[in-house]
Amino acid sequence: MSSRNPLLVQPASPVFAAWFSQWKLGVLEPDGAVFVLGHVIKALRGNRSHAKFWIMLAEFRNRLRQTAADAPSELQASLSQWASTLPAEQARQGLHFLGSRHTISEEQVFWRVVGDALEAWSEQSNYEQHPTQVPRKQ
Repeated sequence: MSSRNPLLVQPASPVFAAWFSQWKLGVLEPDGAVFVLGHVIKALRGNRSHAKFWIMLAEFRNRLRQTAADAPSELQASLSQWASTLPAEQARQGLHFLGSRHTISEEQVFWRVVGDALEAWSEQSNYEQHPTQVPRKQ
């Protein structure tokens, strides 16, 4: 049996890669969700073409807090700060919420960023479990 980590396998098709990232979010443990959400936020911060991401993250926060939205000019900064303090299970819920709002076929950049974050988390957690092994892409 192969010892390859299935979470490090990179699909060839962008649509399949997005679907694969969506599947990996479904099996991601809460501690990994904190890392992945932080990675996604850093990658998309300052990117005006991803207004939908910030709107959906604000919607998720407002559902948790049961509050009104921030002014648009303050949205990214306040959301970034808020999301970086989420407990692991809420970070996981946030990723599931965001994933359910971004279509696989039309939101390629979002899913590529999520895929990169999942890969980085998988490599980091694999290294932490086996620090003498150097992570390598298959």
